[in-house]
Amino acid sequence: MISRIFKFFLITSLVFLELSLQAQSHPQIFWEANKMADNGRYSEAYSLLQSELKGGKSCIALGYYWLWAVQYGVLENDSTVTFSAKGKGFGTNRTYTHHFANNETLNSCLAKCSKNGYVHKAAGLLEWGKVQSLTIEEGQEEAAKRAEGHFKKAIQYGAYDSVSTFKLAQTLEYHAKFREAIRYYQKSYSLNKNQTSALLKISSCFGKIGKWDSCMHYANSALLKAETNEQLGAANRLKAEAYWYGKKSKKMAKRLYSLSLKKDEDSYDNNISYIEFLYDAKKKKKACKEAVNLLQNMPFHKHLPIGLKYVFNTKELKTIYAKAIKLVGPESTEGKHMNQVLSKVLGISL
Repeated sequence: MISRIFKFFLITSLVFLELSLQAQSHPQIFWEANKMADNGRYSEAYSLLQSELKGGKSCIALGYYWLWAVQYGVLENDSTVTFSAKGKGFGTNRTYTHHFANNETLNSCLAKCSKNGYVHKAAGLLEWGKVQSLTIEEGQEEAAKRAEGHFKKAIQYGAYDSVSTFKLAQTLEYHAKFREAIRYYQKSYSLNKNQTSALLKISSCFGKIGKWDSCMHYANSALLKAETNEQLGAANRLKAEAYWYGKKSKKMAKRLYSLSLKKDEDSYDNNISYIEFLYDAKKKKKACKEAVNLLQNMPFHKHLPIGLKYVFNTKELKTIYAKAIKLVGPESTEGKHMNQVLSKVLGISL
């Protein structure tokens, strides 16, 4: 037992020592450049670190370069990034474009700067962006695995911050590793106590493993810090789920769902959770009606067909889609899209 405790403290000490050394290896110039980029002064930030590309700190400079490119810019191709205008050095169209050399592309940086946390953080953010835009058929799961690997290396090699830990938690949650995700969301929150989104994610993950008291606790904590209607809507929805699935309190759940949708009626998560609650509470007709309304409001939402399939049986889905298509018009863009989704995604024909 003593040897295990000693081993734990030894490993912990080594990790903190490595992070400390990483921090000390970044001269003041890097922090100044990063502050410029955070304030939208991209041209000045890139120029400030230009001299560092030829020295022993080239990997650090490239790490920051690519982190800015992924966080703030639009990647035109593997070596070109364009930023919206702020600060000095922008053209008449108010944009700044940076061109990376052939040996400075992200793949090249990953090869030659494999122990730089910021390069891995940039790569992780890029891969996670793909997860948001791709379908499973298009390689979503593979992108999520790559993102997870990069964020783990980002944390290991010096980019231990609230963003890296939060994003790693998201990849873990995507792979249904909810307990591990909770730990990293908690780490992220400890590094940034203003991060209400971390509290909401912790609450959500506890709900996914049936720990409804903990789900309620973190949802309440999020409510105290919430600053936007989106956050208020999500927190009330999570409380509603905790009351319904944890306590079977229909009255409180209904009240909280009402508050949730009042604050953020356009949220997919809030709406699909409410529909699932109605169906589970034996209000199937109302659930179907809300599903039709949701299809009208979000006809192109890529997750909606699977979300509805999780709640309704095939016969009910067929009726819901038929009503929605009739309301938007069978020959409309929305109607044609719904028909296509019904047959290709859900395997149902009208």
